[in-house]
Amino acid sequence: MMVLKKSLLAAFIFFSIAIHGQTEISPTTAVTAFKVETDHLEELTNFDWDVVVDIFETNAPETEIKIILAYNHKVQFNHTNVDNFELKVGGKTSELALMIKKSKGIIAKLSTVN
Repeated sequence: MMVLKKSLLAAFIFFSIAIHGQTEISPTTAVTAFKVETDHLEELTNFDWDVVVDIFETNAPETEIKIILAYNHKVQFNHTNVDNFELKVGGKTSELALMIKKSKGIIAKLSTVN
């Protein structure tokens, strides 16, 4: 009887470890930033934003991300010259549509002053 108890205990421990090993969550990777850098404003105004959606599509909704747009040229804002304009928009992956909308709006304003 004692051998049976030890065998059952050993089997229970073995299966507990085996089942625990199968339920562990493997680590995942996420894209956290995307940058577009250009010397030509037309590249920003004609940018295909579906690419950005595709890049971040595998991220979890709560992942913090940022979109960076860099324009390596002089721009004049309200009588002030700015060299190498860079815009960073950040938020969660679930807010990507809003981030893209803000980025498009700023690019549109940049197009009108340049």
